[in-house]
Amino acid sequence: MNVDEIAAQHGFTEEDMPDLLGMMANQGFESYVEEQNPVHLDAAIRFCREALSRGGDGHPSYASWMSNLSAFLARQFDETNNIADLDEAIQSIRQAIDLTPPGDPDREDYLNNLGVVLEMSYEQTGDMRRLNDAIQISRQNIGSMPADQPGKTTPYLNNLGTQLGRRYEKSGDIKDLEGAIGLARQVVDLTPAEDSNLAGYLSNLGSKLVRLYDYTQEMHHLEETIQVVRRSAYLEGEDIHGRRAEAFNFLKVLLKRKYKRTGAMKDLGEAILGVIPTGNGLQFS
Repeated sequence: MNVDEIAAQHGFTEEDMPDLLGMMANQGFESYVEEQNPVHLDAAIRFCREALSRGGDGHPSYASWMSNLSAFLARQFDETNNIADLDEAIQSIRQAIDLTPPGDPDREDYLNNLGVVLEMSYEQTGDMRRLNDAIQISRQNIGSMPADQPGKTTPYLNNLGTQLGRRYEKSGDIKDLEGAIGLARQVVDLTPAEDSNLAGYLSNLGSKLVRLYDYTQEMHHLEETIQVVRRSAYLEGEDIHGRRAEAFNFLKVLLKRKYKRTGAMKDLGEAILGVIPTGNGLQFS
């Protein structure tokens, strides 16, 4: 029994089918996220394509479905490493943007998603045009957002900072790194202490600051890196992503580097006897 026959048994009409297929696509993707079974992802993509085909570009949910298809294909690229999936993801999200007028709040998300998939394409192909496009789109998107909603821009600022950091890795242009650090600082400042993303944002800032120290060899850059990483290591709350152990290990490395510069035994002592997390709290290593 196919989808149409099942839908008919439950009283759905042909007019209902695009919306029904769109919901089935979302449910399939949610099942994939929970179970990590590619079969569910395949189903989500198939249902989404059919919703688009049956609904047509005049359907009020068409742009949303295009955006979803882009996200599903980007996730499929993670599974298959097939660049065709990523190319179609870029085309799909561009189409969603074209169908969404300026001022529509969904457009901000679509532009952000386009920047993300363009960055993914750069990582796969090494094509700097893709990364430059991602940076330009992210900057324009952030610049057009209302100034009275700073918290809403946080993930967008974080993505732009990541993109600038990627470009610094390729170009070595210190302006890109400084821009990435400025954005990372802004993201940290905008994130409440109780936000579970704060640890990750601090980690991003620390990783960029240590690159600045590597470039300048100025001690105040190393000091700031240590301060940021120490804050990340001692954040209160649940350690959802296991970042605390990473932060403590990074802190030890930084303190050893500082000791080599200063010869201060307190830095070496903290590095050797640093506190590390365990399942029941903290202990000395």
